[in-house]
Amino acid sequence: MNKKLALGLASLLAAVALAVMPVVAQAETKTLVSSAANSLCISPKAFKTFTGNSVNYAPLTKPHAGPFPDTGSACNIPTPSHAIAMGPPSAPAGPFSGAIPGASWVSQNATGETSVKPVYFIFDETFRLCQNQVSGATIQGTMFADNVAGAFLNGQPIGNQPFNPPTAANFNGPPTGGWAFGPATGPFKTGLNTLQFVVFSGADFTGLEDVGLDFSATVTSKCPIGWYSNGKLLPPNKKAQTVSWGELTLKPTGGQLKEGERVSVATSGTLTLEHVLSEESHVTCTVNDKETIENPIGGGAGKDSFGEFALSSCFIAKEGHDSAFCGAENPEVIAKNLSGWSTRLIAGSPPKDEITGIELEVKCAHEPFHQTFTGTLTPTLSNSVLTFGAGSGELQQQGEPVTSPVIGTDALTGPPGEEDITATSSEPPHWSGSGGSEAQGVTCKKSDAGNVWNPEGGDAGLDGTVLFDLYECRSAQCPKGVSVTASGMPWPSELEEVPAGSNVIRDRTTGITVTINCEGRESVFTGEWTPRFRNGTAAKPSFEEFGEGSGELVSASKEGPNLKVTGYDKMVGFEEGDEVITAKATKTK
Repeated sequence: MNKKLALGLASLLAAVALAVMPVVAQAETKTLVSSAANSLCISPKAFKTFTGNSVNYAPLTKPHAGPFPDTGSACNIPTPSHAIAMGPPSAPAGPFSGAIPGASWVSQNATGETSVKPVYFIFDETFRLCQNQVSGATIQGTMFADNVAGAFLNGQPIGNQPFNPPTAANFNGPPTGGWAFGPATGPFKTGLNTLQFVVFSGADFTGLEDVGLDFSATVTSKCPIGWYSNGKLLPPNKKAQTVSWGELTLKPTGGQLKEGERVSVATSGTLTLEHVLSEESHVTCTVNDKETIENPIGGGAGKDSFGEFALSSCFIAKEGHDSAFCGAENPEVIAKNLSGWSTRLIAGSPPKDEITGIELEVKCAHEPFHQTFTGTLTPTLSNSVLTFGAGSGELQQQGEPVTSPVIGTDALTGPPGEEDITATSSEPPHWSGSGGSEAQGVTCKKSDAGNVWNPEGGDAGLDGTVLFDLYECRSAQCPKGVSVTASGMPWPSELEEVPAGSNVIRDRTTGITVTINCEGRESVFTGEWTPRFRNGTAAKPSFEEFGEGSGELVSASKEGPNLKVTGYDKMVGFEEGDEVITAKATKTK
């Protein structure tokens, strides 16, 4: 990038001030369940079991300070320091009838029996959140416990079972799915978070008692893609000024053919006459034809004429039909009086191609059999394919009160540059081809400037384009000159991971308007694009990659083509300390 351009961008960026509505980030859920992975603390030193001669139930409901998770020196009985599963997930275990899907009953041993005096246990499960996930996170779940349990998030109570005295429903139910805790919105923190269950076991001083826990919890948080500057997450609302440069090619994906322009089209497919030999047989053939399509001068529906319509490799389906009317041979199907065939497009969604004057003769080479079918068919046209079936009409057998449906498909292919043949849905409908635009394959150098930032509340990273310039454009279809201009700035953008968890980051930009001027003829395109964002380094800048998955801009003219963009766009930070701009998920791994 030349210094003159950089200095010009600096003066422009100094005045930039954007207000972009934040977009809700992709939600992430974490499921936590009781299992052998839970930490265990037997008889935590911070808890008193009795107050005088009465059980002290305060640890079930009162905040405590940790340490989190509670293990080792925090416990009067330091081992075991991890829970032991009493049975498989989703099932009752030992003396406990309750069961929570996905969770296993856990205790200090496989039986759940304890001979220690009345005591508290703490079962811990940990999870991590990044800075941008803390705001707006929630946790909720269900639990069973013997004798009674209280649930805590980072030492703060978020729910408990009945106590003083506890009830057998605490570990057997009802409720069938467990006792609910939460939903709670905190206190969450960046990094390690601890979900705790303080369980009281009421064994007397001489006998055995049971202790156990079964739980499931769901943590829901925002999981955005955020902007980073030189490896550090940009603080909320701190804007990093950026400049980008590269080369883009803008190519129409289809456009209405000019009036009077005749385009040769070839087709290939398979068609089946459903009722042959008095409705007893199906005859299926490969079809290949050559035709010419055009949009009439002065308007009117698109039309085409047939130069060839060949049906070959015909055969008679055997299952449930008379397959022997041609003896050991296959039947022949011949298109007759082809000069009398004609078509016209019919508006609709999708449009149809009405074919009139059809005459097909079915015969056998060496058998005294032939039938002729005539009439009109109206297959639908979508994605360059004519589809024959329900609603496309039937052919009449001459001399007999029999009609034959025709089913199958026939794919259309245009000449190089106009391979994809479609039709507009407007009234009257017109033929379109992938090469029908007046300005095809425009390639331009490109530079832009704007800001990137992370909004308050942990939503996806945002950016805004305030300058977008396409210059030194060239196109073989516009030898006398072509230009592309952008308008409607600022263009707002947001980062997204599509699909979630794929590590494919895209920068969705909306509000785009570009105008292609090809030798005085203008075509306007609007919409959004989603280039893939690829992270770089100080030696190799990050860049946006336009291509598969980037979407298309839509023609402002209903009859015009869409516009596909390919190419690349390198990005760097403009200010010192913000040179390397990257994007990634802001969750803590």
